[in-house]
Amino acid sequence: MNPLKYKFYYWGPFLYHTQMYDQDINQIKKLCNKKPKNDTRHTLVGHIKNEYAINKNAMKKIMIQYVDSYFKAEEAHHNFIIKPKKWEITSVWVNYMKAGEFNPVHNHAQGGDLSFVLYPSIPQSLIDEANKTISTCNSKPGQIEFSWGEYSDQFISNIRFFPIEKDIFIFPSKLRHMVFPFNSEGERVSVAGNIRFMY
Repeated sequence: MNPLKYKFYYWGPFLYHTQMYDQDINQIKKLCNKKPKNDTRHTLVGHIKNEYAINKNAMKKIMIQYVDSYFKAEEAHHNFIIKPKKWEITSVWVNYMKAGEFNPVHNHAQGGDLSFVLYPSIPQSLIDEANKTISTCNSKPGQIEFSWGEYSDQFISNIRFFPIEKDIFIFPSKLRHMVFPFNSEGERVSVAGNIRFMY
């Protein structure tokens, strides 16, 4: 008998992951601050004491090459894309996450079409805590988890990442995600934002 010919299909939400250039991370660090006037906790769902807005225009200049790369990767993944004529960052903020703090399951559907999260700084104490953690489901403190659809043993409905400095993820704003708490000292610094398309 001849071997069966088959195809398989990439579908579901597209999650883009790369490492940012050093000079871009350094610029982003300069945009981050804890000025009380930039406190943006009232707009966010996180149980985090220190969350502050960042300049959107400055952030867009840094993000252009990463968003362009996202579009190229998405087109290769789906073999199809409706690319917007323009896009803008509608909001961007920095989270200084400490022991016991967390982000519950949520999405950014009200913020735009795409969202992103990136990591300027991960404390060594959190890395050490994660390396010592034993779990049957491979969960680690300080991880980010993306999830979609309903749970099934037959397909992947969630995926977790322990953040590494300079990591950036770009994803559809409606994709649910959460961040696990941790117990160690130090600040887990992340920057998140939303992008709206204009056709």
